[in-house]
Parts: sequence; C-alpha cells; structure tokens
Amino acid sequence: MSRMPRFLRHRAPVLVIGSVLLATSACSGSHGHSSSPSPSAAAQGSTDKSGTTSGADNAAAVSAGYNGYAKAVTAKTGSAVVNSVSQASLNYMDRLRDLALTATVKDLDQESPVPQLTVLTMRATIDPAQLRKATPAQLITTAVQTGLITPPTAQGLKHIKVSGQVATAEVTMPGSSQKYPVYLHLENGQWKYDLSSLLGPAESALTGSKDKMKDRNNQPALVKSVLVARFGKAKTEQLYKPLGK
Repeated sequence: MSRMPRFLRHRAPVLVIGSVLLATSACSGSHGHSSSPSPSAAAQGSTDKSGTTSGADNAAAVSAGYNGYAKAVTAKTGSAVVNSVSQASLNYMDRLRDLALTATVKDLDQESPVPQLTVLTMRATIDPAQLRKATPAQLITTAVQTGLITPPTAQGLKHIKVSGQVATAEVTMPGSSQKYPVYLHLENGQWKYDLSSLLGPAESALTGSKDKMKDRNNQPALVKSVLVARFGKAKTEQLYKPLGK
C-alpha cells in the first residue's frame, strides 16, 4: 500500500455521508459533464484501427474498469484508486481545493450542496498551507486511506452504453429502487471511473429527497446545519471566508 503524504495524515479532505463520497460533482460547472461529450443512448460499441469492437466486449471492459476501482477502494490502496479514476476526477479534486482557497459565499452558492459541504469541510479540517501543497492525487490517496472514500455499495453495472471514449451505466443502491448514472472514460486503453458518478447518491443522502435537492432556497440552510452540527456555530461562520492562495 502506498504511503499517505505525511502532512495529510490525520486530515479530512472530504466529507462522507453514509457510504458515498461528498467530493463529487462536475469537473467544470456546478454538476454536469461539460468536459466530456454526452454519451448517446443508442451507442453500443466503438471502432478502432483493428476493426469494430462488439458491444459485449465494450461492456466487459467497462465493467472491469468499475470493478478495478471498487477493488482498489476496498483494499484502501490509494495509488491504485488514483490510477483507476479519470483525469476529470483528478481535475475536479484540484478544482475543489481551489474553491476551498478562493471561493466567496457568492461563488459557493453556484455549487450544489455536496461540493459546498466538501469545500467548507476542507477549510475546517486542513491547514491552509498544507492544502496549498497537496496534489489532487494526494487528496484522493488520503481520502481512501482514512476511509473517507468508501467501497461502492452497488453490485455491478447495468445498461452499459458506450459512445466513443465515454461509457454510461446504471447502478441501484441496496434498499432503494432509485437508479443512478455511472460514468467512465477511456484513457490510455483503460476504462476509468468518474468520481462525479457519486454525486446523485451523495446528494440524495444529504437532502433526503429530490424535491429538497432541487430547491436552491433550502440549500444554504441545509449545508450550514450539517456544518454547525459537526463544527459548532462559531467555527462554521468562519468557514465561509476564503483561505487565500
């Protein structure tokens, strides 16, 4: 197992509710996938120089990428998790860190509850000087080794569809009939998990209902109530001030 960076040991770069990571949303924007094309619902397979790859082969490769991520997280092998997630995921971790250092209240209001909560928790739990030094890979490694990124509870992918270098699938969480999308990206011949796939389950765990999640008027109070419960009112008020680069 790879060693956690010394200055990040005993730190908490992201917040988890239940078994889902709350450091996920868009790799650009509030919670979309603008950095990648939207997969076609009809796409089943792709073509390379060696010929056409069957839908079944693609589905098997996508599932292998997802299972590799799940296995790495279960083993708490940070380096393996870093290697199994997409570049977009690493970019997003860097964006979260930047928000923790620079985002104003107005900036945070543009985000959905999960990234808001994660950014503010970063401010509460990581020394600013240390946060400035940490790479996205170090943040993910620390989150895995401290149990802040936990193994997926969903068992396998369903309805896998591939369009070029982007794959979509569905998962269903235990005890729920709600289906959530999963995204993977083909990078250097390997299907890599997109951590933004966890946004839907995380937001549902946080808000308790889709209607509450969609009502932006409820979001600031919801986020603040979670922070106050964990850090107290006085410290929470200080968290809304940017740390500065």
